[in-house]
Amino acid sequence: MAETTYLDAIRTAMIEEMSRDERVFLIGEDVGLYGGAFKTSAGIIEQFPDRVIDTPISEVAIVGAASGAALMGMRPIAEMQFIDFITVAYDMLVNFTATSRYRVGSPCPIVVRGPAGGGVHGGPFHSSNPEAMFMNRPGLKIVAPGTAYDAKGLLKAAVRDDNPVLYIEHKYLYRRIKEELPADDPGVDPIGRAGVKKRAVHGLGASWPRLTIKGDIDRAALIQKIRDDAHHPRKKLAIADIEIGGIQKPVDCTARRGVAPLMEIDVAIRAKHDRVLVNARCDPA
Repeated sequence: MAETTYLDAIRTAMIEEMSRDERVFLIGEDVGLYGGAFKTSAGIIEQFPDRVIDTPISEVAIVGAASGAALMGMRPIAEMQFIDFITVAYDMLVNFTATSRYRVGSPCPIVVRGPAGGGVHGGPFHSSNPEAMFMNRPGLKIVAPGTAYDAKGLLKAAVRDDNPVLYIEHKYLYRRIKEELPADDPGVDPIGRAGVKKRAVHGLGASWPRLTIKGDIDRAALIQKIRDDAHHPRKKLAIADIEIGGIQKPVDCTARRGVAPLMEIDVAIRAKHDRVLVNARCDPA
């Protein structure tokens, strides 16, 4: 069986969901004929010419149009060419899309996905991890896959979810991560469950997607990989509720205001222990 890259897993998930449900469509900058900035949507417009929409450079228009379509019964996948620029659509996402179901009772099943993270010489405007700024906003689910299997399964689950889902793709993993995907697996990975990657007797390590590459995860005695923000809408991280003496948290974000401090607070509360080993890491572009 041929190995599937992280990038191909994302494209395959979109194709399968668009084939399964005619309400699913893709919208974003250069997602059509160009196939996306990183080619995540290459060839999709040939298969679904009426359901791949190229837009102007306006993230708020992309999210706004997708949200309106979702409220009318469609299931849009809105791509941010670089996830950094999701900030332009922040108000639309947190004050309209995320609150629609609570406010009027109407599901808003939109997936907003895009490349995040450093390590590829993207510079200060194409290397951010913006998930922390959304974690305290009720109504949004956040997904951050670290393997090809997770990338496919979680995207399929995100498309089928009736809530808005922010799907973070680490661009460093696009062509570096690959694995064989089982042909008989339906491939839908439930949102709200962390993936245990390595077990041991002592300690807990919570790792963000890029840091699940071998060599990073081996530093922790146990890896409980955070794949999604499970405790919707309270915005807590999916960490095992166990007694521990120390915690390792290899994270690809800013050291002070990224996801690492949020993980530290949440893990400390759940562990019921006052000693936390901070192992946050800020990766330069």
